[in-house]
Amino acid sequence: GFCYGAKLYSRVREGFFFCVKLGTAFLSVCAILGFIFSEPIIALFRDDPDVVAVGAVALDWQIISYPLVTTIVATNMMGTMIMVMIAILALMMKEGYLVDICLIYAMISFLAVICLTKVYMGVYREKKLEEEKKNGSD
Repeated sequence: GFCYGAKLYSRVREGFFFCVKLGTAFLSVCAILGFIFSEPIIALFRDDPDVVAVGAVALDWQIISYPLVTTIVATNMMGTMIMVMIAILALMMKEGYLVDICLIYAMISFLAVICLTKVYMGVYREKKLEEEKKNGSD
C-alpha cells in the first residue's frame, strides 16, 4: 500500500513477484510433503481404511494445485485493488457509471473462476469415465 501510494510502482511489482516466488517455493515443498504423506495425514482424522484410501487420493489431487495458489491469490488481490480504485474514482468524480464498470469487472472475474471450474470438472469426469471403461473391459 505505501509503495503504491508513493507511486513506487517498480517496488510494488518487485514485492508482488517476491511474494509469488516465495509462496510458490514454500507451497511446492508443502505439496511434496503432503503428497508423500497423504495417507498418514488422512489417517490422523479417520481410521477407516476405505476413507483413508479415498481421502488420500482426494488430498493428492488438491495438493497438485498448491504451487499455483500463490499466483491465484496474488492475481486476485491485484484485481481487487483495481476494483477498489475504480470505486474510489467513481466516488470522487461522482460518476455512477464507474460503479457499473466495477461491478462488471467483478462479475467477469467471478465468471472466469466458474468457467475454469467447469472445464476442470469436465476433464476430471472424462478421465474418470475413461478409467471406468478401461477397468470394466479388463
